[in-house]
Amino acid sequence: MSDKAGRRSIEILLTIPWAIRPEWAKQMLTIAQRDGLTPESVAAELGQPLNNTRTVTVREGIATIPMSGPMFRYANIFADVSGATSYEALATDLRVALDDPSVQAILLAVDSPGGEVFGASELSDLIFNARGTKPIVAHVGGFGASAAYWIASAADEVVTSSTGILGSLGVCMSVTVPGDEPDLFGDREIEFVSSQSPDKNLDPTSKAGREQHQAIVDKLAGVFVADAARNRGVAEATVLDRFGKGGTFIGTDAVAAGLADRVATFEATHAALVARTSRGGVLPFRTAAVEPANSATLLAQILEAVGLEGGIRYAARAHLTATALSLPAPVAAPLPPAPKAEPKEDPVMSDKTTVAPDAGAELAEFKARLASITNLCAAAGFPEKALEYVDGELSLDAIGVELF
Repeated sequence: MSDKAGRRSIEILLTIPWAIRPEWAKQMLTIAQRDGLTPESVAAELGQPLNNTRTVTVREGIATIPMSGPMFRYANIFADVSGATSYEALATDLRVALDDPSVQAILLAVDSPGGEVFGASELSDLIFNARGTKPIVAHVGGFGASAAYWIASAADEVVTSSTGILGSLGVCMSVTVPGDEPDLFGDREIEFVSSQSPDKNLDPTSKAGREQHQAIVDKLAGVFVADAARNRGVAEATVLDRFGKGGTFIGTDAVAAGLADRVATFEATHAALVARTSRGGVLPFRTAAVEPANSATLLAQILEAVGLEGGIRYAARAHLTATALSLPAPVAAPLPPAPKAEPKEDPVMSDKTTVAPDAGAELAEFKARLASITNLCAAAGFPEKALEYVDGELSLDAIGVELF
């Protein structure tokens, strides 16, 4: 391959900003600089089969869209290889799945180190604006980093495997200039990393006087941060402070930091989506995530929605549920006088608000049932269903069958 042809082959890698893990960027650059670059050689180098096709599988009404490998705005020699993805193909897949009446929900199977900045925000917008049309869940089974997280965070829910790696928010851009320590083309590569991400690509090469290039990556990273904040329903300051500053989180740590909603396997996530779409009456996915400070308000709304009885029974449920969910207990509103015509409706209450002799046993039984049901619902991905089942008559075994 001539030097001129070699330059053309790596132009896309060196002239656009990237939101990708550094090891993948270096691997692609190394491949592109070699002689005899072909789709076959790229496939062999990446260790993945050739002849990739964008495949969307539908099982039990759930469309699974793969989002894997390095991601590019348009199809090219890398995106033609299995394991690489183009944003235009993802957008097409998403629109088809949204329009197909046989598809009840969409599951993004994410395993990508990131990709090109241009197009990532638009695809994130497309997914975010599709909320409320059909449930969209992103499952991170490997990497969900940089641009991959930018896109995945727009889903109604982000689920990670126990070993999923999420984060690496930030933007980097390389430029080549003549100088010392040249590469094989006689140039020297300089990398710029967004200031919002001091831990992304540690020890970058930079010199004073390059503020213009730094401003570009900082501005692009600002769009990334703003989109991630919108997608996750938090303030931009929260993203900057808690989302790793360019670093990554694994599994439960990603959930604790707010990048993901829960930990589950791909099959468990698929099963939960099937359950959500096969029965009515469940609470919808979040259409705008709530800051943690508002969780108590949400709990109070759920308590009111299920029509709990007043008095001690209401106070017990509010207190025990708040304890089980590790949230502040809501303050009950003033209660109306208990009806005198039907005192048998609530044996725990009397006209003088005295506690019946078996109140302690009843509360203990309720607490045990609530704890068991809360754990079941959390494991199945439906924590909001706990109170509905507590007030119902289904046994724990029957609840488990219905949830799973």
